[in-house]
Amino acid sequence: MELLQFIGIGGATNIDLGGNSCYFKKEGSLLVVDMCESATEKLISTNAFDDVVTIYIAITHTHF
Repeated sequence: MELLQFIGIGGATNIDLGGNSCYFKKEGSLLVVDMCESATEKLISTNAFDDVVTIYIAITHTHF
């Protein structure tokens, strides 16, 4: 079973916990939900882009 990976749980009210964002990775595809400002750096540091061919981004609300 693939798991939803959170790369931040703080959001605008607690920036020390990172932006509220998560991703799901399966069979060469990466789905990022609510791509926050710091998400790219965190995705690189967790090797989330390794073996990814297709990237999808789901935006549930807008950011600054």
